[in-house]
Amino acid sequence: MAVLTDQQIAELIACPKIVTDAARKAMRVEGAHQRADIKLESLDGKQFAIFVRQSTVFAENFSIGLRYVPQDGSDSVILFRCNGPHGPSGGSLSGSHHPHPHIHTATETNLMDGARAERGGIVTQEFSEIHGATSYFLDQIGFPNDQLQKCFPKSRQTPFTFFEVES
Repeated sequence: MAVLTDQQIAELIACPKIVTDAARKAMRVEGAHQRADIKLESLDGKQFAIFVRQSTVFAENFSIGLRYVPQDGSDSVILFRCNGPHGPSGGSLSGSHHPHPHIHTATETNLMDGARAERGGIVTQEFSEIHGATSYFLDQIGFPNDQLQKCFPKSRQTPFTFFEVES
């Protein structure tokens, strides 16, 4: 895959999408996180996936992101993600600890430098917890509103939880 331009990245994030495979009603627990995944397709056939991750110990530690899956078999690219506060990770915001909600967006420069596409990030006041982050995220990525309850069945209920958790 050729390096995506900032304009192409913005278009991929915002383009209308349809759900092709919704998350199960329960998040899977893997280690100290629970997870869910949703497959999407743009109206012109481009493939995407939403990933939702949330700590089972620290509920405010979450990530919801949009991954682009090129059809040429090249590596997928995380285009956009919304995160809650969390401890050290692969280094993106200044310092290694991320004490505030923040947003990561892929850039052409990061791709050209061979770095993680969404490296870097900005602190945000758009959301403070996973419900607000999900609402903001879905508004940004062209998510079909009529699929909200199918994909996020508990989105209007329990704070910090969108699905039942598998036992």
